[in-house]
Amino acid sequence: MIHHFIVITPSLVLATRLQRMGHAVYLVVGVDSRPNNTAADPKQALDYGTVMYQQQILQRTVMVHRALLMGSNVLIADIDAVWLSDPFIELHKHHHAHNVLAPVDGYNDQWICGCLVYLRNSQRTVRAWEQVVTHHQGIVLRGMQTGSLSHR
Repeated sequence: MIHHFIVITPSLVLATRLQRMGHAVYLVVGVDSRPNNTAADPKQALDYGTVMYQQQILQRTVMVHRALLMGSNVLIADIDAVWLSDPFIELHKHHHAHNVLAPVDGYNDQWICGCLVYLRNSQRTVRAWEQVVTHHQGIVLRGMQTGSLSHR
């Protein structure tokens, strides 16, 4: 059973509603909130495949790293994912035996899908997630410099 969780959202309405219910919420107001920057449009920050989206997701990546450093196990779950069966059955079966549990992406069986990731706190997991943070920061930095996300 999940006892503590943090919701990361750009929606002030959702953040306020969840806070009133007693939940921890990390509000992403605008990734780049400099004045006169039209790219700081909150809707654009949600458009998958944009630099703004990756900046927002990088905040989640860093927050997960902090939670691992504090000794927590982490479950990342996207709220827009649809499951044809209960994914928690597999999580309960295997969460003690593996440091990372995640489904493979439907487009490429070599990539994990970030829609549901369980990270068991261990030194190996923390070291691996540090590499994820570094790689993700590089993607965002290159995207900010070039204005696009290329996979070169």
